[in-house]
Amino acid sequence: MAARERPSRAEPRPPERVFVPPEVSFFELAPGPGIAPFWKGIATLLGFAPKQPVADGPVGLTMMRHAKLRRAAFQIVPWGVITAVAHGWDEIDQIVHESLKQQDGTNDRGWPFIKSFVYVDIDGERFQGVCDLKPALSGLPGLLRTFAAESERPIALDLDGEEATDPRTGVAFRRLLDAARRLRASPRGAELFDVRSSDYRTTTRSLRDDGRAMLRGLMSRAPGAIDLAPFATVLAAELGEEGFEAELSILARSPCPLVAAIARAAAMRVGSGPSSFARRRELSAFLEAAEAHAIDAWARGD
Repeated sequence: MAARERPSRAEPRPPERVFVPPEVSFFELAPGPGIAPFWKGIATLLGFAPKQPVADGPVGLTMMRHAKLRRAAFQIVPWGVITAVAHGWDEIDQIVHESLKQQDGTNDRGWPFIKSFVYVDIDGERFQGVCDLKPALSGLPGLLRTFAAESERPIALDLDGEEATDPRTGVAFRRLLDAARRLRASPRGAELFDVRSSDYRTTTRSLRDDGRAMLRGLMSRAPGAIDLAPFATVLAAELGEEGFEAELSILARSPCPLVAAIARAAAMRVGSGPSSFARRRELSAFLEAAEAHAIDAWARGD
């Protein structure tokens, strides 16, 4: 999705690459109860109504009292939140989670009736969703700013990071692919691989050991102010090189949708299989349509 002109809310970028932990990778929430529990909670606090467990939490009472509270079904995925549209981590102002007991007793499995209430603030609106208790959600608010920083990190257009592009522009992948192909055809690119001829009509290129080690290092090392891993990933896949599955599987868990999409596409291009594209539809929602189409075409070998 295209970058918006807005100040960054991200924390300073951490020294190590950030990945989305599996335990917070996907949640589906139903619409919350709206404002009614707030007023019931007030009545309870004033002694005018029986105890209402759903409104006991002070966070819940505060979060429900919002001018633009919206009861909404939404998904939390590794690249942000999907309501009617996709919102990247850098677009989200705040996430609040609270676990609340809805009623006394237990269900038929012997579990207490506890729900996770999640509030997501985006552009002045507050989305309220609820699901069965998910303890892992309690850690998500603390990861928000870190995920936002990672999703904004510029992506290198060369091996040295001298030129870079914003991953949110909607044209970053095409610039990256063009740059990788220019390098492959350049004298410097020729130093990375050997050219072999099987007969007078066929030549093949393969990475030299030092070239493979260099690309592996760029794909696995902690990024600095500019991320070199996507460029190295595209270059390796353009050469049809296998053996980078471990690095690609880690990059595919990036909170930056472009980095994740490139890693998954590279795995597909070199034959790692369609499992590399789990939650492909959700991931594509965070990219401009033309960019998602270009990445898909490249994954197929076009």
